[in-house]
Amino acid sequence: MNRIEEQRKIIGKLRRSCLIKIGGLIAALAIIFVFFAGITPIRTESMAPVFHEGDLVFFLRTPAPVCGDMILYRTGEGGGVGQVMRERKDDGCLVVRTDHRLDPSDPSAYTQVPGASVKGTILTVIRRAK
Repeated sequence: MNRIEEQRKIIGKLRRSCLIKIGGLIAALAIIFVFFAGITPIRTESMAPVFHEGDLVFFLRTPAPVCGDMILYRTGEGGGVGQVMRERKDDGCLVVRTDHRLDPSDPSAYTQVPGASVKGTILTVIRRAK
């Protein structure tokens, strides 16, 4: 009986050790997610058919998106989604294409976004159920 009790004690210690490590890993991932990433629903149809209102996007809080990145940014109405076309060096604004359906030569398909209003670069999207 002593041997069986000793084995049970060892198994119990291993379980506790594993649970502590798993808990620490989950806490570390949660901290990383809160400070370096995010998840938010799309609240605009400005990039249809690429993104639709209600889609969930995962994003990284990047300090400087590059040309071609899909970004989330703050606006007076809440937020916007667009693709970075170029950065203006004189004032740090980004030229962002906001409507996927428009002809690229149409000036209404673009907007100026101050670099400080960028929330992050989109990693992936989860489509809403229709």
